[in-house]
Amino acid sequence: MSDSRVQLSRIFQYRLRLVETADGNLRKWRALAFILAAIVSIAASIKSTGPVFDWMAGFAWLLFAVSVFVHRSLRMKEIRLRDRLKLESQFQSLATLTPAPTDPEKRIQWNFEPAGDENGKSIRRLVRDLDLIPSTHSTRAFAAMFPFFLSTEGRERFVKLLVEPVHSLGEILRRQGAVQFWEHRTVLRRKILRVGVAMEAAIDSDQLKKFVAMPSVKGNGGSAIVIVSFAQLAFFVLWIVGIFLETKLLGLIGMGLFFASYAYVSRRVDLLSAYPRAMLLGRSLRALLEVAQVIERVSRHPAAQLATFHGDRSPIASLREIERTAGALGTRQNPLVALLINFFIPWDLYWTVRFDRARAQVEHRLASWLESLAELEAFIALAEWNRAHGMSLPVFSERSDGVSLHAKALAHPLLSPAKRVANDLTVRDDGRCHLITGSNMSGKSTFLRSIGLNLLLAHAGAKVTAREMRLVPLRLESSMRPSDSLEDGFSSFYSEVADLVEIVKRAGTGAAPVFYLIDEIFRGTNNRERRIGAESVIRALATTPSMGMVTTHDLDLSQLEGKVQGVTNHHFRDDVTDGVMTFSYEYRKGPCPSTNAVKVMRSAGLQVFETSVTET
Repeated sequence: MSDSRVQLSRIFQYRLRLVETADGNLRKWRALAFILAAIVSIAASIKSTGPVFDWMAGFAWLLFAVSVFVHRSLRMKEIRLRDRLKLESQFQSLATLTPAPTDPEKRIQWNFEPAGDENGKSIRRLVRDLDLIPSTHSTRAFAAMFPFFLSTEGRERFVKLLVEPVHSLGEILRRQGAVQFWEHRTVLRRKILRVGVAMEAAIDSDQLKKFVAMPSVKGNGGSAIVIVSFAQLAFFVLWIVGIFLETKLLGLIGMGLFFASYAYVSRRVDLLSAYPRAMLLGRSLRALLEVAQVIERVSRHPAAQLATFHGDRSPIASLREIERTAGALGTRQNPLVALLINFFIPWDLYWTVRFDRARAQVEHRLASWLESLAELEAFIALAEWNRAHGMSLPVFSERSDGVSLHAKALAHPLLSPAKRVANDLTVRDDGRCHLITGSNMSGKSTFLRSIGLNLLLAHAGAKVTAREMRLVPLRLESSMRPSDSLEDGFSSFYSEVADLVEIVKRAGTGAAPVFYLIDEIFRGTNNRERRIGAESVIRALATTPSMGMVTTHDLDLSQLEGKVQGVTNHHFRDDVTDGVMTFSYEYRKGPCPSTNAVKVMRSAGLQVFETSVTET
């Protein structure tokens, strides 16, 4: 797929070069046609010339008009090709799992802030531990592979779809149906994505909601139109009567009424800011209108999840009215024309009132439209993921029947197929806690992230990077990368303790069983207390219906198998051949038979003593 994307990009680049060359040549011909038309027109204006020059002048101006039309069409084609090339670049970035290059001034800001409660803390840990959004820890984050968003709310909804717990199997199936629906609508999906590419910047949902909530008319605008209309009519009647009676007083009275009506109305109608507001709102909502027009034909389909865009709730009529009023108020761009029109009829007042009524209609429904658009963006992003990297659609069931999670050839979603190593995984009810031992760099942390990302994709309704996956609905919890908190004065160790306490509390509650990922448990303390703390956490989790994985370097913890219910030993191992350390990255049963810390030290040139300080 990546090779086909590269080939397609080359085709678009070739076409773009041809169009750019034709554009440069047409500019010269267009200028030449204008000069020729001007010269012939001047010659035709001389009385001594015959009608032949008149015909030649007309033909020259026709030639210039045709060149202008062709040049404009060529420019539009160039813009479309640039947008298509940019979109292909984004597809290529997803296919190669590299963040798309962006203009530094337009760099995507993944400002995702969950709630401050315990649920929000859990979500924040998942975002941090699984590198879901770019941060100081990782710029190559999972969400950075998806530059397919039209709105800021769409980006936020995408992350929420991944990390927020799913409370029912029905919701998971709904998401799967929506993602598959858009996966199979390639033409419609690409049309919507091209709308986003053509935009200068993503729709700022919060700012747009605030802007739409700003009225231009107070109260009933219809009465203002009636008052000004009668005042204008009175002005013309008095002016005409004054002409017949040969008195200027009546005309002055009429003019006074005319200005007084506008002075009165200006307290209720903001005429000055109506046009810039209409133009700004029209531009901001243009993308929403274009998307609504694209999906209008499928909005009635239940799997599309677009009930908000169907029938009477469709935004098309209201958004077109916004565009219409903005265009009518555009007469202000020519002050002379605007003054002349408003002298005879209350043009600006009428269209300002009409704009405010359309704005009010949009205000009532904008939140639901943007919410539906955001979910659509998330589903389309996951559909693109399915097309690029999805291997199989997970099969969910209500009951475990002895096996809560089973996956074949499960691999890390962000590693290329050429580099990643896939492993089988089965979590049974009688072996709910996998205690994973292994040496440094053997693949323990990567394996945990592979499980975590695939579980998030599965619950979001997307395909996973596994040949097969069967599971029950789970709630994912993690403690993989504890961080210091300067603001709260917490050390990374205390942060890990707090995280594990919350995981243990949550493991015994909730509609869905907790699946935990704990990496290098209590790495920040000494051997003895780490051993005591790790065993305490594992024993506490064993009393709950939760399941998951715990990695550790403490080989003594492997003795818990058979002593603590549900604990089973697994490991990753390394081999040293001729002084070269190799890793298989294969997930195996049983405790790790070897360690490599001393080997790593020696291979790095460090002199290692076989006896410790305490022994001597």
